[in-house]
Amino acid sequence: MDERPTEELMNTLLRSGSIKSFLEENKDSFVTETFGEYYLQVLEKHHLTKSEAIRQSGIDVNYGYQILRDFKKKPSRDLVLCLCFGAKMTVLEAQRALRLSSLPILYPKNRRDSILLHALNNALTLEECNTRLIREKEKPLIS
Repeated sequence: MDERPTEELMNTLLRSGSIKSFLEENKDSFVTETFGEYYLQVLEKHHLTKSEAIRQSGIDVNYGYQILRDFKKKPSRDLVLCLCFGAKMTVLEAQRALRLSSLPILYPKNRRDSILLHALNNALTLEECNTRLIREKEKPLIS
């Protein structure tokens, strides 16, 4: 995949007279990686196994494996975030995981998202993050 900056690609798209020519000329710039593929890369980088990460995510193990098989099950944003915490993802890694899942990224102008961003940035566990969310009167990732 050609790593053209998103902003550059957007500008090219908006100046393009033909969507067909834009798609052809930029075919190497489109994301083809799946959430499951990306998740396995992150696990390898963080020296974790799938079973460790799923266990630490607080979700059912069977459901976790189904999600990692590239969305045989379509998880909610909160479940993807649980998997991100289970894999000890950084903020940037979690944002990419959400984008690859076709889910909204964390938005710092949203109070709950700000707490989640802070928790990821400070490498909190899922349990620590949920404690902080509850303390701030926000919905935990897993009830």
